[in-house]
Amino acid sequence: MTATMPAAREIVNPIIGDKVIFHKTSRETGNKETLIEVELAVNGGNGLHYHRRFAESFTAVEGQLSLEADGKIIRLQPGESATVQPMTVHRFFNETNQRIRFMVSLKPGSEGFEKVLQIAYGMACDGLVRPSGAPKSLQHLALIATIGETNLPGIFKLMEPLFGWMAKRAINAGVLAELEARYCRL
Repeated sequence: MTATMPAAREIVNPIIGDKVIFHKTSRETGNKETLIEVELAVNGGNGLHYHRRFAESFTAVEGQLSLEADGKIIRLQPGESATVQPMTVHRFFNETNQRIRFMVSLKPGSEGFEKVLQIAYGMACDGLVRPSGAPKSLQHLALIATIGETNLPGIFKLMEPLFGWMAKRAINAGVLAELEARYCRL
């Protein structure tokens, strides 16, 4: 953690071994940007996904960051950047034998994405996720997929209407409010 960042701005996922530091939130920038720093474990990363509403820019800070976008692999060295436009299927990953650090900028900012990181990492700390980092509860998974503005390609796209319906029911039942109260500190 950097000396100038309050503890509430740093979250750690003990299951997957990653750390996120919030540098700028959507609220702080008038919804113009979300800016986070990610420390990614060896062999860490996420699965293929896309965002409908925001572009995602990645800048390697320490170590080599690998991206897959539209089926092409891009390897970023410290100081190098790449931007993934909305609707582009992509993922990031660490194929090195060292932890890596990189910055991620979402434009426009996404408060839902910020909340999902806090909720997912908090649930990991409480043992409410699988070894992959996915929530054990299908209702929680539906909420995270819906409010985080992250969509899965292929066959999983067929699940979006079901997840949307489940998320709406969970919101109406107060489940999202409970998760936000427990885990969202920004």
